[in-house]
Amino acid sequence: MHESPLRVQNLDESPSNKRRRRATGGSLTPSTSQLVELDNLPWLSDPNLDAIQPPLSFKERTVAWLSRNLEDKHVPIFIPSVSLLQIGLYYSVGFDKLLLPFGIDPYRRYEIWRYVTILLVHNTPLHLWVNIIGQLIVGTLLEISYNWVKVCAIYLTSVVGGSLSITIFSSLVYASGASAGQYGLLFGHVSALILNWHTARWRRLRLFLLILYLILDIGLAPVLQQLWGVHINVSNSAHVGGALTGFLVSVIFLNKSTSHKFKANFSRIAACILILTLLVVCIGINVAFPNRYLQLENESLRFEYRKTHAQHYERELLKSYTI
Repeated sequence: MHESPLRVQNLDESPSNKRRRRATGGSLTPSTSQLVELDNLPWLSDPNLDAIQPPLSFKERTVAWLSRNLEDKHVPIFIPSVSLLQIGLYYSVGFDKLLLPFGIDPYRRYEIWRYVTILLVHNTPLHLWVNIIGQLIVGTLLEISYNWVKVCAIYLTSVVGGSLSITIFSSLVYASGASAGQYGLLFGHVSALILNWHTARWRRLRLFLLILYLILDIGLAPVLQQLWGVHINVSNSAHVGGALTGFLVSVIFLNKSTSHKFKANFSRIAACILILTLLVVCIGINVAFPNRYLQLENESLRFEYRKTHAQHYERELLKSYTI
């Protein structure tokens, strides 16, 4: 009877050699074809098989968590900078000196810088700090997730959109404030959530907080008036214009989708077309219907800002709006 050869187990053989012997059919010197197959086995190339890794320390776990969660995050630059500028101008220059050259002037709609510089003008400390706190909350968070250039574009275009909306729906008032930009940033968050819903972290919580913030912000003016008698002339038209502009501009800049490029590009093109359409409509109304706007009595008053402002209130026209 044929007897199989006796197999002797080498007790000193290392675990890695045992695995290699089993994978190569019993030989420690595999053929070329077997080497190719061995290279594709992930467990043979794992350096942690023969050594047990010690548990990570608290410091190492913290660094690993931060590196995972702070990846692709940005340092907020624009929103803190513009907030400091607004605070500095209010306390160093004052409302009266800022409103006339930089606020929305119903007699001088052709001075186009006012549609942006309105964000520098605030008429009371309450008005200033409500805007500052609001834009720091919503703007800084947006700037951390995206870069400051995109947030700057959303903020400034929202201010312009809110200013143009004032000329359409509240054409007889002086206006000041930056809440059109704040509402643009707020609805930028809404746009980013809708566009990146399936990949956004804590999406339901973020949506709830945005809705809660919006309700509190809208309800602030009536609450102040009822409880403490503080009356604020809020320009809802500026808020709506800023929110709509911020939402549309965010569609262009904040879409992170990589799996549906055609849909993302189509939404960007549609948003651009809608923004340009609204811009043309607003400018067209301002140009085509001059009779619905206030006009200077004569050209000698073109640079008499203070005199025009005084005459405006002597006629008991509408009060100025804060936005």
